[in-house]
Amino acid sequence: MDTETTHQPDVLVPDVPVPDAPDATPAKPKGKGGPKLGAVNAWRHGLRGVLFPKHLTHLKRDLNEFRRDLESAVLEKYGTIGVAHAALINSAYRAERHAVLAQVFFRREASKLSADDQLRYSSESVKASERRDKAIAALGLINADEFSF
Repeated sequence: MDTETTHQPDVLVPDVPVPDAPDATPAKPKGKGGPKLGAVNAWRHGLRGVLFPKHLTHLKRDLNEFRRDLESAVLEKYGTIGVAHAALINSAYRAERHAVLAQVFFRREASKLSADDQLRYSSESVKASERRDKAIAALGLINADEFSF
């Protein structure tokens, strides 16, 4: 009995450059949606924001623009977004979101709040802004000596 070994061909992989470095341009498969060639969202860190109520979607747009600006600044300075960078960007985003939401809720409810509650909302906004600034300083995008934390 002839024992032939049947060799199955390896899985065919399309001739596409692997985006292992930020300068590698990911290919867009034919007929598929997704980012255009060379688009930044093809190799972003993948962190996402949170859902906002419909009446606050304008805030989500502004906050996402803030996050994208931070990502662009990190990419410009370091050439890539590493895990530590992504975590600091996310921390800055969350702190800014917290500050903005505290301001929005304060404006809407100010007439119903006691003086202590008004100070608490104001204090939360300030604390969140300080956390945002610390995260941006940790990214190396601003000189920490310029600010007193």
